[in-house]
Amino acid sequence: MKKGVWWAVAFLLLFRLPEALSLNLLYPFFKDGAEVGGLGAGTEMYGLVYGTFGVIALLLGGILGGIYASRKGLRAAMWPMALSLALPCAVYLFMAITRPASVWAIGSLIVLDQFGYGFGFTAYTLFMMRFVDGPLKTSHYAICTAFMWLSMKLPALVAGYLQLWVGYAGFFTLVMVSCLGTFAAAVIARSKILLEEETGNN
Repeated sequence: MKKGVWWAVAFLLLFRLPEALSLNLLYPFFKDGAEVGGLGAGTEMYGLVYGTFGVIALLLGGILGGIYASRKGLRAAMWPMALSLALPCAVYLFMAITRPASVWAIGSLIVLDQFGYGFGFTAYTLFMMRFVDGPLKTSHYAICTAFMWLSMKLPALVAGYLQLWVGYAGFFTLVMVSCLGTFAAAVIARSKILLEEETGNN
């Protein structure tokens, strides 16, 4: 068994927890009316802010994240990238409380979130590539991608129930609490895997 595999599994399952919880509820949040705590923005605005503004911000964040990690090293970049991935999720809690109507206000908040996610997700990808390096690289990468899939699907199983139970503002508050999972994953990566690899290579 590859050294540190269970720590790596924990990282893969926890790092994207805020995104995994919120992703499937974003379209309902946009579509639902104010009487249930949604934005009442509709499909057209959702497509514009995510399909145009969000995609551009996501790509830009990913590119800059790769440049940043290559210059700083993955271990040094892990905390800034974890914070970048997790904390911008606060824009949804802000929108659930204030319910902005302007496409520019909503678009700006989505750009912030998607840029942060693109920047931070780079650490996740680089971690997988680094962890699987060595013998049986292809098999290990396939296993890691399976856990990457699980990391998004398992939280999604309960996300809808949570939202119905506590409403959108309460749900996005729980999303912010789940950022602790991202921070725990960063600690795991830095202290349990990346530090040992760097020490072993010296």
